[in-house]
Amino acid sequence: MNIEPLAQQLAAHLVLTRPLVCVDLEATGVWPGQDRIVQIAAATIFPDGRVSTWSSLVNPERPMPADAQAIHGISDAMVASSPTFAQLAPTVRTLLAGCDLTGYNVERYDRRLLVAEFRRAGHEDPMSGARVIDAYTIFARREPRSLEAALRFYGVEAGETPRQAHDARSDVEATVAVLAAQ
Repeated sequence: MNIEPLAQQLAAHLVLTRPLVCVDLEATGVWPGQDRIVQIAAATIFPDGRVSTWSSLVNPERPMPADAQAIHGISDAMVASSPTFAQLAPTVRTLLAGCDLTGYNVERYDRRLLVAEFRRAGHEDPMSGARVIDAYTIFARREPRSLEAALRFYGVEAGETPRQAHDARSDVEATVAVLAAQ
């Protein structure tokens, strides 16, 4: 997949006044306070339509958990000679400073992990004040993940009693019906 035409297509739908950086991370786990970045990639879309990309493997300075490696395929051997986040922090800081941010689940995961890594490396958060476009948030609004949406997705009909959302008994019945359909 070639990122440049896609980024230019996205930029055509936005009025950019600052660069927009799409960032994604792979890590040793999902907890920003304890887990570490093992790969970072970014595509910067500039207001004039230019696009630049950057990526790096990152040495997490700890063994790769087997469950994390099973998800992203990055092994200890692959990151052994890679720079640490502390070594990459000045580059990543320059990449993110003065930019707005986008990504998939970037607000709940990537941004938090980046802030934790910058803090551990003794740097301020370069994303402070950045506006965020989170593709996950947009997707979740268009494709709700509520119990009602699950009932529709699995084609579960109403039970004996008419469904009352946020009534515990009704929610239990609906949940059991969804689990049975799954």
